[in-house]
Amino acid sequence: MKDFWYKQEDCRLDMRNFEKDYSVKSVREILSDLQKEKERFRRSETWRRHVLDAATQFAIIATSPEGVITIFNSGAEKMLGYSALEVIGKLRLEDLHVEDELLSYGRELSREFGYEIRGFAVLTIKPQCEGYEEREWTYVRKDGSHLPVNLIVTVVRSDAGEIIGFLSVAQDISRRKKAEQRQIELQEELLRSEKQLTLGRLAAGMAHEINNPAAAIKSDLSMLWKLVSALPESPQKQKMLNIIERDREAISRIESIVIAVKGAYRPEQWHFVDINKEIDLQLTILHRLYKGRIEIVKQYDNLPQIKVYGSEIGQAILNLLTNAIEAIEDEGRITITTKNMLDKITIDIADTGTGISEDILPHIFESFYTTKGKSKGTGLGLSMSAQIARRHKGRLYISKNIVGRGATFTLEISKDAENG
Repeated sequence: MKDFWYKQEDCRLDMRNFEKDYSVKSVREILSDLQKEKERFRRSETWRRHVLDAATQFAIIATSPEGVITIFNSGAEKMLGYSALEVIGKLRLEDLHVEDELLSYGRELSREFGYEIRGFAVLTIKPQCEGYEEREWTYVRKDGSHLPVNLIVTVVRSDAGEIIGFLSVAQDISRRKKAEQRQIELQEELLRSEKQLTLGRLAAGMAHEINNPAAAIKSDLSMLWKLVSALPESPQKQKMLNIIERDREAISRIESIVIAVKGAYRPEQWHFVDINKEIDLQLTILHRLYKGRIEIVKQYDNLPQIKVYGSEIGQAILNLLTNAIEAIEDEGRITITTKNMLDKITIDIADTGTGISEDILPHIFESFYTTKGKSKGTGLGLSMSAQIARRHKGRLYISKNIVGRGATFTLEISKDAENG
């Protein structure tokens, strides 16, 4: 295959045809013309190289028709971490791509074209048919890290229409992707705020409606207790007192739930909370999920009240407790430990559940990642909780994990989060 760039050999003097082609010129004139021609091509080659290297914000990569890399500009070196010497003639274009993306798009193209398309053809079949293709891909850097890019692949043809190579131009879109993700998070945060406000109003209304009849029932039960207590001793009297006591406990439980629901939806502003009480509040809300099968062990330190934003810390604790409860399939134990540190408060939530497998561990804080199925989870619980921790100048991490024996999540909250 002919190279697309100038070769010095093209300017060598063919002495066999010298007398025929150059009989009217002196040798000196011929050599001078050749030298000028070589200089012109040298400058052209230098100009081409400088143009490619000046495009530092773009990875420009040319390949042979078979996919072997022939050009690798400085922008590609900067973007991917390889030097040109490491890739030219040694790597293929598809070696720079995430394999799963190539396989996935290859299946899509195979269905479209009616035959199997894989490897380098995944990147070049559309350019061959349409001249070029623009698509988002993920490059794999030399260090193994991933980089999202917008990639344009163009077919290069000779004057005769023969394919002599392919040219790819990639632009780093990682900042754009982060901005898009941030926009999604802001929209989700806005929706959560609106939802919190709506639920807060609803909770306040429900609390008022429930508290009034509950207070009346509680008052009647107290009066009934006094009346029955005054009766002569008998089995019926003791039975009635037992019934009244159960009803009084039920009313107290209703009051606790109302208080918990009201406390779960606070205004979106900074305010002081007692973290130990916040944990108890969330346990009250989740009581039906663990009662009778999971032992709750509380190891609370003496904590100062700290400022938190809205209901966010409560939401993070709720998410962690919910995950701990769901990790325990039958019976088990959840140990909640709070610690008063120098500049922060820590909350450890340890369960005796299934633990987290090694293949899942790297992804648990990713948005929309879930192993529960769409009907049971959105995959936002832990990512939201980690974001809440960061807002409070803290962090959320797994401090202990044993597959088959349980995991411990640690939530750190700064005592000075409001000024973060």
